[in-house]
Amino acid sequence: MAWEECVTSIRANLDPNAKEVNQVIWTGPKAQVTEDNLETDSFSASKPFALICPDRHCQDYGDFSPQAHALCNCKDVNGNPIPDCVPKNVLYPYPSGVCLNIDNPSDYSTKRGRACTKQGDSYYALTCFCCCSCYANGTKIAVPTGFKTIEYFQTGDEVLTASLATGSLKWNTGKVAYSMGTGPDGHQSAMVYMHYGDDDRQIIVTPDQLFLMSTGKLKRSDRLVPGVDELVNEWGEAVPIHEISIGEYIGGVHHISTAAAFDGVIDGHLLLSEGVVSGDFTLQANSGQLIDMGAMEDHKELPKIGSEEYEKKYSQLSKEYYGVMHITALSDGKREKVQRPQKFYLHGERSITVPNTAAAYLDDAQAADVYNNAPRWSFEDIGMNSSLIKYVLRLFKGFFPEINFYYDQSNVTPNAYAFVLMDMQYVVLTGGLTRLKGMDQEGLSFVLAHMISTLQKSNPIGANGWTSVAMADYYSIGFLMDVYFGKNFGTMYNPGIKQLDTSLFKYISPENQTYTNDPYQPTVDTRFDALDAGKAMDFPPDGIGGPTAGGLKVVDVKAFPPMVGAFSFVNQDIDEAASEDAFHLLVENKVVTVDGEVSPDFTVNTDLNFLFPDVSDENQRSMMIEQVRSSLIHAMGLIQLEFNDLVNPASASSYHDFTLDPDARIGSVVAKTNIPVVEIAAEIKRGVKYTLTASTNVRSFNGSTIDLQQRSISFEI
Repeated sequence: MAWEECVTSIRANLDPNAKEVNQVIWTGPKAQVTEDNLETDSFSASKPFALICPDRHCQDYGDFSPQAHALCNCKDVNGNPIPDCVPKNVLYPYPSGVCLNIDNPSDYSTKRGRACTKQGDSYYALTCFCCCSCYANGTKIAVPTGFKTIEYFQTGDEVLTASLATGSLKWNTGKVAYSMGTGPDGHQSAMVYMHYGDDDRQIIVTPDQLFLMSTGKLKRSDRLVPGVDELVNEWGEAVPIHEISIGEYIGGVHHISTAAAFDGVIDGHLLLSEGVVSGDFTLQANSGQLIDMGAMEDHKELPKIGSEEYEKKYSQLSKEYYGVMHITALSDGKREKVQRPQKFYLHGERSITVPNTAAAYLDDAQAADVYNNAPRWSFEDIGMNSSLIKYVLRLFKGFFPEINFYYDQSNVTPNAYAFVLMDMQYVVLTGGLTRLKGMDQEGLSFVLAHMISTLQKSNPIGANGWTSVAMADYYSIGFLMDVYFGKNFGTMYNPGIKQLDTSLFKYISPENQTYTNDPYQPTVDTRFDALDAGKAMDFPPDGIGGPTAGGLKVVDVKAFPPMVGAFSFVNQDIDEAASEDAFHLLVENKVVTVDGEVSPDFTVNTDLNFLFPDVSDENQRSMMIEQVRSSLIHAMGLIQLEFNDLVNPASASSYHDFTLDPDARIGSVVAKTNIPVVEIAAEIKRGVKYTLTASTNVRSFNGSTIDLQQRSISFEI
């Protein structure tokens, strides 16, 4: 890949005005950037333009980081394919991070955050772009897979409408002017269920549905109070309310408006719904005007069903699960609540069972802190962001179709989980997490990407066999880059980090800053550092078990003389029996030892005419002797190269991965999986001093790169 092609690719794919770092005028009267650009790193959003990293930064550092390797090659540090990772082409641009001295742009490094800026006022940690240097194909672009089917009903149908002009209900025939609803299989996050009347009637409505009270005023359904408020039936008689509940509903919702003109009067807009008088959609839409006119209770002054204020104000009511209010007895002291419709579920009633071994975004103590301290939306408000949450889940499902994403809105614990059940992968977002104020698409995307990362089970492994917590944060960046392509990633990154900080982690107490249920016990700060390192295509922070730059070192070497065995000479002319006989004769004549070590006195001229005495054909015998001589000449010695850590066999399996000086042919390479040793068979000779060097491709089992200053070692047999 020519660097100019990478520059062209970045400008074609991301920003036509992208500039290389050394082409930017950073200071002086003609400066092309502002202090705000530098302080906020607006380059992450290509403002005022995208930055192209120094080519050496990309080629010497970025491309070798485990993050870039995973992104570009779609393989984790173990060489395992990353599920649904999109193969990248050779010029696929990815964001990295560079610490730049704007007074001298040739002075740059990979330091991040304060480690960068504390070097001086002219140092800034900035986002720049590199290109993948491996060959791959294609990019997946998310296409949402559809919305809930909307059924439209015919207008013009006749409907009964009520008038209060005479002080009592008078019913007339009206026309339906507007009717719209969701499909029958829809999921409604927050609906109100009512049980009322002496005949135990039931109705399920939206929280803003208006009902006519016995006082003559309208009132929202989510402000109704059992045993206090009374509905009105078709004859104008009071109807007692026995229960008000809030929950989720599986089914369609419809809005209807009559053809009557609205001029501030509710006449012609009152309907009869399940035996009680309710307002049409026109009245809902004009509730503010109705309050000003005195025709409707001011809901802003009334607590919502399910809120703490509601519970305190109406302490005579009992509650069930979350946000459920019903009176336990009426005047006769015998009435009990009835069975609710099967498609209506109280909040907390339909929570999914999460296995104890599931990976969790927060540990139990941290989740408890957030639950107790963080501001959150009420259950009635849970529907406000349900469309966003469903969109985010659909978005991620498009990129990771093998994972079942589940929104457990009834679970009040602010957390997210990942687990495998019956060979199916699951990621669960709880309502306790999504109801946190300030937690938006970007923050939730970070959480989802983290849970996907845990399912990958990349080293180092944490509790219950999942990717360890901080390393899951680190690798989550690659999954986010799959979902948010190019500039979209830069646009969402900082808001997402801010949401995690100010809406979630901020509310974890000082004593619970450490994620205790993880072998590396990362702190909140460490987790943010891991995210930052992943974005910068840097190596993970120390102490979380991940790969480190130059973390793999050659520490020792042992070399053994050339060896042969009883069957080393088997070929198309020499069978196993003949090979074994030849070996014994070589031992008898002290050409090799009993253990097979080739004698140091053996040379190309050593007499081997004692071999194959039973072969009568002299030409055949001579050829067989020379074949044995060749095997002895090219017999390989064993080199045991010791490292400070286990070596990934996938990175050390070929003669291409090691070199000998002076040159000697390498036959086989085997990385041991139980000890930090690589065994190399090579044509090494006695009395020759060799230098063995490991290539930069060699990695530790956890992905650490080879130390460039400690990858060579000398030896002599």
